[in-house]
Amino acid sequence: MICCGTCGREVKDYIKFKCPGDECKEEIVRCRVCRENENKYVCKCGFSGP
Repeated sequence: MICCGTCGREVKDYIKFKCPGDECKEEIVRCRVCRENENKYVCKCGFSGP
């Protein structure tokens, strides 16, 4: 089960990428809907982006 890091829904269609924050190695999961709507995500390290 993969959940979107932005909306929290269980998702099958998602993209996973490394946090662009300095020194951070967290992987961020975003569903297609959040990606298309450019909903803001916040990483555990505090970095946020569209």
